[in-house]
Amino acid sequence: MNIVLIGMRGAGKSKVSRRLAIATKRDVLSSDLLIEYDNGGKSIPEIISEQNGDWRAFRDMEFATLQKITALDGNIIDCGGGVVVDIDEDGNE
Repeated sequence: MNIVLIGMRGAGKSKVSRRLAIATKRDVLSSDLLIEYDNGGKSIPEIISEQNGDWRAFRDMEFATLQKITALDGNIIDCGGGVVVDIDEDGNE
């Protein structure tokens, strides 16, 4: 079983995930950091900028990343703040 943290940007998910990792001796998997790693170290703003501000491609990456890491067991999953945000038909948050 995983512990999954969701919430708006700036809610403290990353801070709580690090504290939980120490308390439970589990690894933390950050969806945002994994996406940045998979994109050659580009930051999320850089990834979005390359898409002319359209978040759809990033949200697809986020979904695929979350599918992979939720299939693993025994971790703390720190979801990006946008996971609780919807986008419109033009790809804007």
